[in-house]
Amino acid sequence: MIAREMAAVLRQHATWFPVVCVTGPRQSGKTTLAQLAFPDSPYANLEQVSTLELLKTDPQGFLGSLLAKGSPVVIDEAQRCPELFSWLQVIADAQGRNGLFVITGSQQFLLSDRIAQSLAGRVSLLTLLPLALAECPVRALTLEERLLNGLFPRLYDTRRPAPPAQVLHENYVATYLDRDVRALSAVQDLAAFHRFLRLCAARTGQLLNKANLAVEASVSQPTVERWLSVLEASNVISRLQPFHANLNKRLVKTPKLYFCDTGLVCHLAGIVDAAMLETHPLRGPLFENLVFLEILKRSLNRGHAPRLSFFRDKTGHEVDFIIESGESVQPIEVKCTHTFRAEYTDGIRVLEGLLGSRVSEPMLLHAGEEHTTQTHVQVRNALQYFLDR
Repeated sequence: MIAREMAAVLRQHATWFPVVCVTGPRQSGKTTLAQLAFPDSPYANLEQVSTLELLKTDPQGFLGSLLAKGSPVVIDEAQRCPELFSWLQVIADAQGRNGLFVITGSQQFLLSDRIAQSLAGRVSLLTLLPLALAECPVRALTLEERLLNGLFPRLYDTRRPAPPAQVLHENYVATYLDRDVRALSAVQDLAAFHRFLRLCAARTGQLLNKANLAVEASVSQPTVERWLSVLEASNVISRLQPFHANLNKRLVKTPKLYFCDTGLVCHLAGIVDAAMLETHPLRGPLFENLVFLEILKRSLNRGHAPRLSFFRDKTGHEVDFIIESGESVQPIEVKCTHTFRAEYTDGIRVLEGLLGSRVSEPMLLHAGEEHTTQTHVQVRNALQYFLDR
């Protein structure tokens, strides 16, 4: 099994709460994580029809028999049985102790809805994304290969032969369309939704113009919002909100769009080999998407969500990412270039002029080898920066 940073966090949270819920996109390694953290715990997979029927027929007897074998009990694909959450509440209240159950599921908003109704105050929520760069066991990859392959754990599992990245992503999309989309949004025209996915992929790292997206996808704006919400709730995409502060300056209010995996974006965009990426228009946005995911994973793998946003004013000054910690903000600019230019930090200087001493440890992450400090801005190779952390 590939070691995951969140394993220690999962074990810790199980000592604090009766139930720990791990959500995330499909194939991000949730089941493996739970089994890695608790290798000797009893396990139930609700994808298996027989197991699901046993649970529904005699929930208290079934769950009680699993608890008798040890705890926490790992229950996979928990959203397959909506009634489960009420039963977990009853058991948690009756047992009066922590570390009873670890549940996993891919459909985040279904799980969250059930948790809000049944397990409020009794559950810890963790989100697992695909591998962080530092978790990937294969290090000898070029930037283009990393962007093309993505970081779904299945590609790097040495226990069994892995399919080529394009095959894995093709099947991922097909499975997602067939199962999750129909279950979550009652999508009738899967071809239209697939076209919508490709249009979203082409907008990676860009401001999200829903009106323009609706026109190109030939659907209504309410449909665009509904589909975006489904993708976001399933952790397939993220909408990064703009930085808001009490500034005497006009800022954009539109979010930016990112995907959960750069390999998935490449597949949807028709990028089939690393050579295409060397000159492809999506090279820069994909690099930015990779950095976004690494920032996100660094926090999520430690059990908390970052206060992450971006800065852009109406005159075009921008900073790709802002990480807030208390009153301080860390600006991070991303450039998929090999050579540093002073103008790359223009957005950071504008932000410093607005926020003054609140700005801390400004950084520029790029694709080059330069590792220095330019006018107090740290300049780092992005891959090495995250591999070393």
